[in-house]
Amino acid sequence: MQKTPTLLESFNPKHNSFGFLRFTLAALVLISHGLPLGGFPDDDPFILYTHHGTTLGTLSVAGFFALSGFLITRSYLSTGNLWKYMWHRFLRILPAFWVCLAITAFGFAPLLSLIERGNLDGFLTNYSDSPFKYISANFFLLMRQWSVSGLPLNGSHIFNGSLWSLIHEFICYLGIGLFGMLGILARQRWIVLFGTLILWVLQFIRLHSPESVPMITNHLFIENFLRYAPFFFMGSVLFLFRDKIPYSGKLSLFLVLIYIIGSGFGLIQSGTTFTKELEALTLPYVMIWLALRLPFQNFDKHGDFSYGFYIYAFPLQNIMTALGANHLGFTVYTIICLLTTLIFAIPSYFWIEKPMLDLKHYYGMDAVRKLFRLSTK
Repeated sequence: MQKTPTLLESFNPKHNSFGFLRFTLAALVLISHGLPLGGFPDDDPFILYTHHGTTLGTLSVAGFFALSGFLITRSYLSTGNLWKYMWHRFLRILPAFWVCLAITAFGFAPLLSLIERGNLDGFLTNYSDSPFKYISANFFLLMRQWSVSGLPLNGSHIFNGSLWSLIHEFICYLGIGLFGMLGILARQRWIVLFGTLILWVLQFIRLHSPESVPMITNHLFIENFLRYAPFFFMGSVLFLFRDKIPYSGKLSLFLVLIYIIGSGFGLIQSGTTFTKELEALTLPYVMIWLALRLPFQNFDKHGDFSYGFYIYAFPLQNIMTALGANHLGFTVYTIICLLTTLIFAIPSYFWIEKPMLDLKHYYGMDAVRKLFRLSTK
């Protein structure tokens, strides 16, 4: 009887479909956001199937977290140094995020003001949520200001509704850094598994007995963290125990069936499904299995555009809606938004993200000198 290979035996860091999955998930988030932003009926297939237990967008973000947990844990163990690890994480997330804030505040927002108001009167000074404050309030990833000078004028006043997840992912990075610094990743991996189960249990209690955890209930930031952190750390657990966990299509299919049955039916007579409880227990393994199984190993050979795609999609969808692209129908609207977002995601990678990542082996003044040389080429 042929032995089932493990994740360790099946994972090739140079040949996998992580890049394809990340980009696909970013595109699915755009599609999900397009329904409310474009004013289309709320026919998200996951909303309908899970009785509002989840959406295509939230499930895609969860997939991001699972893939990230697997790769970020590998990153720390490959680096073996907290400061190098955090420098790499800083370079990957913050520079492109800051550029996105600036483009949104002083590029997208003035354009939307001209479209929706027909002028720029008082754009810089007459609003408490000025573009300057938009950058300063959100500078350290925690989104504290969503609108820019009262825009957009669509009722929600949310210019970029995708950026909320970045602070939660960065906190998970810090968690991996702490585990690594304490030697837990290398020598006491069971502690990561135990900590992940604690997060899942807290989420379970919040869902079924919210009055018993008042320090969590109705605190949106904590609730969001408990919703998504288990995905990240389950991805981490899958990497840490990759020598024990089988790489099995049958196991992946079994987990998918559990999720479909539990989230689609659950306790349907009482109006309760098990969507949120099952997601973190099933989706991470399926995502990693797909990353190792799908035949798109060269998808990101010319660049990883997923991060830029994720951070620019929402404001561009707001602009496309203001221009009336949604009146062309959901399919055409979505295609226009996808192509427009790529116009910003590709330069974001080549002009911001890649040059920053090229600094990962430089520190202090060496990094400054390297950046100066890159900027003057």
